[in-house]
Amino acid sequence: MVDQAERWLSLKNVWPNFPIASFNYHPDVPVVSTLDAVEQVAAKVRTDWQLGMNPLPDLIDLLESKGILVIVSNVPQADKFDGLQAKISGQPIVVVSSHWPGCRQRFTLAHELGHLVLHGLLDESIDEEMACNRFASAFLLPEVGLFQHLGERRSNVDPKELYFLKHEYGLSMAACLYRSADLGVITEEKNAKYLYSSQKTVGVSRSQESLSTRTDIIV
Repeated sequence: MVDQAERWLSLKNVWPNFPIASFNYHPDVPVVSTLDAVEQVAAKVRTDWQLGMNPLPDLIDLLESKGILVIVSNVPQADKFDGLQAKISGQPIVVVSSHWPGCRQRFTLAHELGHLVLHGLLDESIDEEMACNRFASAFLLPEVGLFQHLGERRSNVDPKELYFLKHEYGLSMAACLYRSADLGVITEEKNAKYLYSSQKTVGVSRSQESLSTRTDIIV
């Protein structure tokens, strides 16, 4: 994967108008000490990049337009790899595995963007992986979008509503459900069991809605 990235970057020396700009975004925010503050950073990125609060149709195109090279890799043992980010000669690189469903790839891309945006901003009390998960959720499904579809407080969520959010915002049903819990729309104790019962109703397989890859919330 690193070799592939280095080959791409070597084109900069021979390609006068390399199609990927330089990434120089640094949000003007104070030290981030809570996950709620991470939420605000994600909203600020959308505002600074003039994205509005609507669904983002093409995340790869967006990241590359901002100076981040994206490589989709057909790596073996996909169950052990979602994605990673690194810098080679100052160029940010994000690698994502092609083996996962599109909604999981999108979450991984947003998660790795979180690493780049939040670098140097996190208080030492904040777990970086948890922060990047929260950033990805908030970046892909803003609070205003979730409230518009579900309201601010619910005793339960219809599985078909999760299915709609999945296709509208490009997140897994699990991520939409945990996003609802993050924002207090539903309670934490309801979400995990509710996901499994809802999958049968809309015919979504558990392998597609895998819950094995996150440490704080599961996607």
